[in-house]
Amino acid sequence: GKLSDPLGRKTILVLAMWGMTLTTVGQGLLPSAKTGGVFGLSVGMPLMIILRVIQGLAAGAGIGGISTYLSEHAKRQNLGITVSWIHMSSNFANAFAGGMVIILNFLLSSDDMDYFGWRIPFLLSALPAGWLLANIDRLHEEDESKHLMEDEESKHLVEEEEAGGKQQDEAELLKECTTLEDSSFGSAWENTKKDYLKAKAALFEMDPDGPWNTIKRNKTRIFMLIFALAPKVAVRYMAPIYGPTYIDDEGGEKSVGLAASVLSQFIVFLLALPVGWLTDLFGVGRVLIVNNILALALGFPVFYLLGIYAETTWVVVLLLGVVFGLLQSLVSTSYLYVAEMFMKSERGAATGFAYNTASALWGGLGPFYATMLKGFIPKFPAWYTLLAALVGFLAIFWNRYQHFAGNIRQVFIRAVPY
Repeated sequence: GKLSDPLGRKTILVLAMWGMTLTTVGQGLLPSAKTGGVFGLSVGMPLMIILRVIQGLAAGAGIGGISTYLSEHAKRQNLGITVSWIHMSSNFANAFAGGMVIILNFLLSSDDMDYFGWRIPFLLSALPAGWLLANIDRLHEEDESKHLMEDEESKHLVEEEEAGGKQQDEAELLKECTTLEDSSFGSAWENTKKDYLKAKAALFEMDPDGPWNTIKRNKTRIFMLIFALAPKVAVRYMAPIYGPTYIDDEGGEKSVGLAASVLSQFIVFLLALPVGWLTDLFGVGRVLIVNNILALALGFPVFYLLGIYAETTWVVVLLLGVVFGLLQSLVSTSYLYVAEMFMKSERGAATGFAYNTASALWGGLGPFYATMLKGFIPKFPAWYTLLAALVGFLAIFWNRYQHFAGNIRQVFIRAVPY
């Protein structure tokens, strides 16, 4: 995140995409106990952990990079719809991957899945990733000043400055377009090496205290976001990710839970853009407040009922699939809520730290909390979701109070955030 502030969002985004691609495909090529016995397990498991760590770092950089990139490039009146594409595409990918697992489990025996079936989703990811990496040079950095122009005078000043170098800009644009038309996997790899060298040089030149100073300057906003995002990430990880395991623990069929999980993510895919449109109409703050209220009202009873009726297929599909799918849809523009809270010069570092910290504490560790505490707290996901919803509800109202009271500036992209 910190490197994307001086180098640009595209540079770090390209490196993040390469990191996720190589580590994802690499996991599908690792030896296992089935293919290499004890040796395969002793080699494959450590390598799996290393690749997963690198994959997580790349994913963290990627989500921060793409959310800031889109929020800075979209027109102000279309910010919600533009940023909602992140949620739509990621949930489509998750639903596709979950559906693939269901199909593979149906077609292959348990032994075949253990031997080679589990590798197929990892290896197939090379196809969309290859297309993306071959075309990622078509992205371009853009000056965000158009988002910050608050009066006609500043617009005229910018127009006069641009007119002075119009001919030169046109020549450069023609050259750039020619380069983009000739974009290929080879040229993308060459440009990636250049991006890597730039990032490496910037990393060595960076003040070691630079990221920490950015966090300290924005500590109030970051602290608020870590709690305001709690319902979003808690529901995201506890429902579609941990949900099938929860159904299995409560006596139901894990395959039914997985199917319901796929359904919930497909619903998010369908509703993400409409939620983006609502965000542009009413503001991201109001949409998130509605989500937090619904999570507070529905999270506990839905998870509690799932525990009681885990063996009833239609209840699992309705609650885990439909209800949680609708809840997840309402946070389709939460990335915008985070990105626009920081000034551009610090947005990459602050956004990455705030969002990924919230995701780790409230989301990624959620299944771990559930596994460790399920023997002590019956229906743990219900209580956990209730806690996250309550914390998020209070945090987002506290943030609104701070903004409207004039205590802390909360928005650096739009003049009116809510």
